[in-house]
Amino acid sequence: MEPLQMQALQDQLALAQQQLTLAQQQLATAQQQLTLAQQQLATAQQQFILAQQQFTLVQQQLTEAPVQLPAATAPPHDQELLDCWEWDSETGDPIVPPAPVLLAGQGWARYIPQYSFECDGRYFFPTTPLFNEFVDGMHNNEVAEFTVNYQLNVEDGSGRQQNNGRRKSRQSLVCMILKADLKKISVVDDGIGLTITKNNNPLLPWDPPGGANQEFPLRVTINKTPRPVEDIILDINRNARFMITGPGTFSCRESHCVVTSPLLTRSASVQWGTQQHQVCHQQKRYTCRMNDLVYLCHCNACLQLPIPAWTTYIGESYVIVGKNVHARWHNHLLYLTNFGNRNLYTIGSALLDDAVAVILGPPPTPDVHDLLRDIAVHFTCIHADTDRRYTILQQGFGKNAAQRRAAENQWIIQCGNGVYDEQTGFGNLNL
Repeated sequence: MEPLQMQALQDQLALAQQQLTLAQQQLATAQQQLTLAQQQLATAQQQFILAQQQFTLVQQQLTEAPVQLPAATAPPHDQELLDCWEWDSETGDPIVPPAPVLLAGQGWARYIPQYSFECDGRYFFPTTPLFNEFVDGMHNNEVAEFTVNYQLNVEDGSGRQQNNGRRKSRQSLVCMILKADLKKISVVDDGIGLTITKNNNPLLPWDPPGGANQEFPLRVTINKTPRPVEDIILDINRNARFMITGPGTFSCRESHCVVTSPLLTRSASVQWGTQQHQVCHQQKRYTCRMNDLVYLCHCNACLQLPIPAWTTYIGESYVIVGKNVHARWHNHLLYLTNFGNRNLYTIGSALLDDAVAVILGPPPTPDVHDLLRDIAVHFTCIHADTDRRYTILQQGFGKNAAQRRAAENQWIIQCGNGVYDEQTGFGNLNL
């Protein structure tokens, strides 16, 4: 064989060896990728099995305790429900008091809200004899008037110590009565004890905001300083004469509830849209003190437009110790609901305002990020935050998140059914 031919064959052999080495490396890499893919497949199978188990568990929970919505389009309320003035502070159910049989000396039992019995690390008044004496008198169906003595909470000691104890007991009692928002009573203080007289006088409706008898916060301190007992007693007697009776969503009357209170619908029937059927008839009485609930937020400004327009958002508030729905509603103005948009835009920023202006036009631009379908954008860029109107639709899910979210989805269907107009930004804002 010629030397040139031999050299050519050797070059071809070297090239083939290189190609073989490369193929072996590629095969090893492919085997590694196959092993990794098999591991990922095994992990995905495990996650799928876990998800199936969780899904089955949720299905069982929903089957065992199916979510039942109140009738959103029920017939108008009967007068007895509209006139009801005592409601369970935990469930929102009406409390029908015993019928007054005044000739027989009965019909005087009064309800005290559950939160009046709560204690914390610094507040123990509900555990005292004076508190128990007051509760017994209010619950007594045969007693129209009774007196509690402040001395009940005072231990033996010097006269000065007893006076201090009596003053503290007096202050604690009247503060508790005012914060309990009790109706159809009057109280008189003589410095030694408090006389409570129950009555069955008709309750008067509160005046609209700005009126002489408008609803006021149940304030027991000013700048963390206790208010004078005499002023608190005046508020107790005044507050006991006024109330908007019946079901609906109302203020907790706490001193800090000055922002939320004007936003509540405060009505047995809530018209959230322009059509006759777009209404919710409340069967219970809720307050913004509550949590573990589903709520409706609708836009009051949309209903005032000359064109048929409405905007709704259904949300849910979960259970956090020491929190209530105030915090949940406040968050609507802090950041966007859409997590993707939240990383791009900040409420109140010029960037967000410019983006909304471009979408609205002229000419209108497609809203590719669904900015207008965000409750935070609607009530900061389209209409004002004061145009929000909140209605608690359902409450008390036993801290069961699956049931609460299932109810939320059903309420979305009843209050807008996901209908949304991308051209105008009106409709149901739930994505």
